[in-house]
Amino acid sequence: RMTGVEETEAQQFYAEFLNDVENDERAEVLERILYPVTVTVPEGVSTAESAEEVLPYYEEIFTEGLWEQIMINQYTKERSDLFATDGLIGAAGGHIWLAPLEDGMAVMTIQNPEGGSLRPAGGIGISEG
Repeated sequence: RMTGVEETEAQQFYAEFLNDVENDERAEVLERILYPVTVTVPEGVSTAESAEEVLPYYEEIFTEGLWEQIMINQYTKERSDLFATDGLIGAAGGHIWLAPLEDGMAVMTIQNPEGGSLRPAGGIGISEG
């Protein structure tokens, strides 16, 4: 098991995510992200509460550089070089991080080589409560 999620589940989720990215299915791609997120693009930093709020920045996050990093770490269309660290699952050489949830998985962080990113608003950590 990888961090509470079967590796096959993680591979399937990530393969579906990449298929949506490759086919420019922007709504489907953004629905797989855990919100709210901090959006970092050349124009500045903002917080997005939903997929609709990230959509205007899509091309600045999902860049050719990010796709190159994804492809470097693919074995086949269905199998990627995934690794587990601190309860999260890394992909694309650490440019993409997945989080296991009670009801599946979500994309938690995306960092492209050009400096654009989506990260959990408020940071990554264990909340007290």
